[in-house]
Amino acid sequence: MVGDLELTYEALELPADPGLTIHVYGAEPASPSAEALGLLASWAVTPAPLDRPSERHQA
Repeated sequence: MVGDLELTYEALELPADPGLTIHVYGAEPASPSAEALGLLASWAVTPAPLDRPSERHQA
């Protein structure tokens, strides 16, 4: 857990698709909330797949 986050947001209505709205959230740069979001993002990073011998290309 990273604690409380103080975020700003903006609602963007899509003119080409009435009724749909995108909500964009962000934190002030260099704030504790920005650092916490960076930590959360690092948890979501998918590691590169392992190089398995059966998947190697032979020359």
